Amino acid sequence: MAGRPAGWPVASPVVVSAAAPVALPADPPVTALETEPATRPVSRLKASLATTIDTFEPRGLPLALIRSLLALASLVTLVFSSDSTLFFGDPRVPDGMRCGGPERFSLWCVNGPSSHGLLISRVLAISVLLAVLSGFRPRWTCVPHWYVSASMAWSLTQPNGGDNAAMMAALLLIPALIRDDRRWHWTRPRTALPAAWRGSAYAAWLALRCQIALIYLQAALWKAAVPEWRHGDAMATVFYDPVYGFPRFVRNHFGGVLSNGVVVHSATWGTLVAELTIAGCVLAGRRARRVGVALAVPLHCAIGLGMGLISFGTVMVAVNLAGLLAGRTVAESGAAPIESSSCYSSDIPVGV
Repeated sequence: MAGRPAGWPVASPVVVSAAAPVALPADPPVTALETEPATRPVSRLKASLATTIDTFEPRGLPLALIRSLLALASLVTLVFSSDSTLFFGDPRVPDGMRCGGPERFSLWCVNGPSSHGLLISRVLAISVLLAVLSGFRPRWTCVPHWYVSASMAWSLTQPNGGDNAAMMAALLLIPALIRDDRRWHWTRPRTALPAAWRGSAYAAWLALRCQIALIYLQAALWKAAVPEWRHGDAMATVFYDPVYGFPRFVRNHFGGVLSNGVVVHSATWGTLVAELTIAGCVLAGRRARRVGVALAVPLHCAIGLGMGLISFGTVMVAVNLAGLLAGRTVAESGAAPIESSSCYSSDIPVGV
C-alpha cells in the first residue's frame, strides 16, 4: 500500500451521534372563538326558540276575543237557522245529515236525525257555545267547544266556509287552555302555564299561523287563476250576485259607484293584494302580524256585511286575531314567575 504524499492532511474521523429530535412548534390550542362560528347560528336559533317558549303567554285579550267570536259565529248559525236549513235533502245525503266515516261521531249523528235528537243536539251545542262566549272556565269548555265546532263542520249539509276554520282554530287553542286555571278567560292569568304545555301551546300557535297563511294563499292563487280576477272585473259580478251580492237597497242607492270601473278594479285587485299580504304577514314578526290583522278585520267585516256572510266573516276575523296572541310575555301578563325549561341565557334577542 503506497504511503500518503508528504504534507497531506490527515482526515479526522466522522462521529455520528444520536442528536436530540428537533422540537416543532406545537399547534395553538383551539379556542371557543374559533369553534363558535360553525355552531353559532344553530346555538342562537336554539337559544332564541327556548327563550321565546319560556316567555310565551297566549292568555290575554286576543285569545278571549278569538274564543268568544268563534262561539258567536256558531251561535248565529244555530240560533237563526232551522233544522231544514242546516240539514236539507241532497242526492249525496238523502237524510240531510252527513254521518259517514268519522263523521258518525258528531253530536248530531250520535243523537240521530229525529226531531227529538235534533232538539237535544241543538240545546247541547248552544249551551256549550254560550259558556265559551261568556268565557267561563276555559279549561273545561275548550274540548267541548272543539267538539261542537267539529260536529257542525262534519254534519251540516252545506257548511258556510268558516266551519272548518272554526274547528281548526278551536282544536289548536286547546294546548293553551287545557291547563288554564282561570274562572273567566277575560281575566289576567295568576299562574303561568307548565313548561310542557307552554311548549305545546307555542307549537299549536305556529301551526295555526301556518294554516291561516295557507288559507289566504290558496284563496289568492285560486282567484288569480280565474280570468275575471286577473282582468279586474270579478267584483262587478260579486256586487250584483243574486245570492251573495250586496242587498238590493245598497245596489239601488250606490249602483253608480258599484259600476264604476275604478271602484271595481280597485276592489278586485285590492282583494288579491290583501289576501297575499295577510298570508305573508301572519308568518312574519309581531309588527307585520299587526299589519295583517289590520287588513283582515275590515276585509272580512266588508264581506260579512256586504255579502251577508256574517258567520264566515266573524270566524275569519277571529282566526286572524291569532297573530296577536304573542303580544305579551309571561312577565308582562302579570302571571307568577315560572321555572325555565331551557339551559340558555334569557338575554338572547327574540325575533319570532
